[in-house]
Order: sequence, then C-alpha cells, then structure tokens
Amino acid sequence: MATSKAEKDLIATARERYRLAEEAEREIRREAKIDLEFAAGNQWDDADKAQRNAMGMGTKRPCLTFNKLTGPCMQVANQARMNKPDLEALPVDSTGDPDTANVIEGMIRHVEYASKADQVYETSLDQSRPKAVSDISRLSRTTAATRRSTRNCASSAS
Repeated sequence: MATSKAEKDLIATARERYRLAEEAEREIRREAKIDLEFAAGNQWDDADKAQRNAMGMGTKRPCLTFNKLTGPCMQVANQARMNKPDLEALPVDSTGDPDTANVIEGMIRHVEYASKADQVYETSLDQSRPKAVSDISRLSRTTAATRRSTRNCASSAS
C-alpha cells in the first residue's frame, strides 16, 4: 500500500499533534480519574487502607466511607436536567424573517433529535458533576490550608 509523501506528512503531523495533546492533558486526565473514583465512593488512599489493615493484633481496622457527595451531585444534576439549554434562532435585523428563524430552529431540533444529542448531554452532565464537586472540595481544602498556614505564620511572628 503505497502512500504519497503528502499523506505521510499528514499522518506524521496528526501523530505529533496527538502526542502533544496527550502530553498537555495527562495531568488533567489523571486528576479527573481520581475525582471520579472519589465520587464513586473509593475515598481511601491505598497506603492508608494498607496501614489500617496492618494495625492491631491480626485484626483489621475498618475503612468506612460515608459518601456525602451523592446528595450535592444529584442536586446539581437535577437542576441541570430541569433547566436544559435550548438553542433559539432569532431574526437579527429589520430584514430578518421570523419564519426563516423558525425553520432554522426546526432544523436545529431535528439535528439534535437525529444525533441523539440528549444522550450526549446526559453523559457530559454525569461526567462533569463529580469533577465540579471535587473542584469545590479541593478549593475549600486549599482555602482552609491557606488559612491555617497564615494563622501559623501570624502566631510565630508575634
């Protein structure tokens, strides 16, 4: 299967761009995987679990998980489901025709229906919830740590 030089260059460019994108998103994807596992209830570190299992006289200490993320996640999801975004075509100026805008709106709805866009919207919503809640949690932990560190610095300076 002979390929031309232009095709080889195109494939090489595509591979290089893929490599660059993969490298740029590696950390984000790793964090997202951790966030999804945390939201699913896997909230104990492997090292902490191993330490708790090794403690005591042959008895294992339980690693209990009280997943308090489910409620807020479901609240965000249900709010988003109740307030689905919808595209609306409007005539722009005095020469715009409202009937044409209605036809364009109908075409947009048909494309969404034919492509099963509602499933894509649901999937993206389900994937974004744990990440958003985890970002809020991470932000609050960072803020609390910053407050503690500022408090410690202020008390040691006086």
